[in-house]
Amino acid sequence: MALTLGLPVLLSTVAIAPATAAPGSTVAQVAQKNVDPNSFKDGRYIVVLAEKPAATYDGGTPGLASTKPESGKKLDASKAEVKKYEAHLEKKQAEVAGQQNVQIKRQFTAAVNGFSANLTADQAIKLAKDPGVLVVAPDTENAPDYSSTDFLKLSGPNGTWNTKFGGQDAAGKGVVVGVIDTGYTPSSPFFAGEQVEPLTGDPVVGEPYRTDDGKIAMLKPDGGTFVGECQVGEDFDGSACNSKVLAAHYFADDFTTYVPEDQRSPIEKISPIDVDSHGTHTGSTAVGNANVETFVDGRSFGLTSGIAPAAKLSVYKVCWEDTDPNTGGCYSSSSVAAINQAIYDGVDVLNYSISGSTTTTTDPVSMAFLSAASAGILVAASAGNSGPTASTVNHGAPWVTTVAASSFSQELQGTAEFSDGSKFRGASIMNREVKGAGVVLAANAAITAGNANAALCGPDTLDPAKVAGKVVVCDRGVFDRVAKSAEVARGGGVGMILVNLTSSSLDTDKHSIPTVHVNP
Repeated sequence: MALTLGLPVLLSTVAIAPATAAPGSTVAQVAQKNVDPNSFKDGRYIVVLAEKPAATYDGGTPGLASTKPESGKKLDASKAEVKKYEAHLEKKQAEVAGQQNVQIKRQFTAAVNGFSANLTADQAIKLAKDPGVLVVAPDTENAPDYSSTDFLKLSGPNGTWNTKFGGQDAAGKGVVVGVIDTGYTPSSPFFAGEQVEPLTGDPVVGEPYRTDDGKIAMLKPDGGTFVGECQVGEDFDGSACNSKVLAAHYFADDFTTYVPEDQRSPIEKISPIDVDSHGTHTGSTAVGNANVETFVDGRSFGLTSGIAPAAKLSVYKVCWEDTDPNTGGCYSSSSVAAINQAIYDGVDVLNYSISGSTTTTTDPVSMAFLSAASAGILVAASAGNSGPTASTVNHGAPWVTTVAASSFSQELQGTAEFSDGSKFRGASIMNREVKGAGVVLAANAAITAGNANAALCGPDTLDPAKVAGKVVVCDRGVFDRVAKSAEVARGGGVGMILVNLTSSSLDTDKHSIPTVHVNP
């Protein structure tokens, strides 16, 4: 199966501990200089203080011992010195916020030393000028980044699976990959596993077990222990976690606070359940079980596998569906909270296929990833959906492994053939042909004349009287590609030709009706 490769993939575990700037150093000082009052307005912010978070604090404050993990080790949140230092940070955060009459929404102490809050422009300016504050950053809303094993040279006798791991079935054994995304689909065979039972003897490396409080734990090759929780939520009672999916968290506070209920997608679940499929896509690509037969629209695509099928998954849902097609639903404060939790849980790798800043490496999410790296976690992030022009790469910090997209031959093809003999080949996974149908341009089939969204096959724009029984030509853009075929189907159309207005990717989506996606 040929796909566009746009996901960070796990080949082996790497621990890195980059150098960081101490509070009061040049980095902290530069952050406080030349505060532009016009750069702040009323809104949601993440305030990062200058003192180091627990994952990078290496001592220096009287009475507070170092909490930074030793090289290759994870942060142990149960240690007395870690609890004491985090309590110190929370107290300081409360003092800084209290001076400006700010109500703290959420506090962070492991990934970053900071808090999220609603601020007036004046409060944001005053906090930015506070010598104890490193960064005052808007709580931005980001979007998931979209995009096989033969292409990556994993399979075969000389492939990485055999030469590095002793076979596909052992690739990633003992490793826990945390995926920060839209959640996961518990019923997917890629995430199937056994029920996890309480420990009856000594723990075995790579074998999950139940703790006394019902959580799932696993001893890892480095001597550390992963301990995860299956967080109960809507249509999710926590029983779905197993020997494959060790933990599932969700971070909905920002979504439910900032997005009114009537603007939330009616299919969204306030739980780890994935209604978008993006998190299921990234999680199964990274650690999905081996030898799973994959079907799309009733058509078999053969046996497929994750890159590290023996690795375990820890889910962190931070992205949510709303009714606005131009927003992403992945708030930075939720991502920081997820990274904070992943550090506590003890993951080995973090996958972050979500957009980010192209202009700075000191935004709160990037700073949280620095702490994750300090805690022995390999951070892999996607480079974004834009490009290939200059300055379009997200996540450029040197402590993050940033993976860009690589396109290659599209093997899943379909053809639109017209009565005059002309043919147009494009991407398609349709499982049946459409013959003898008329064709209509969506722009000429609008319910309301002149509606620009009709050419895009936007929701409720097409006149059934004009599209019924026909193949409809829809322009790409603005609306989800699958939403366009759904609109054609609503009007009684029997097929769609999806056209890129400028040369771009050709995508094999699962559409409501047979579809061919073509370039200009």
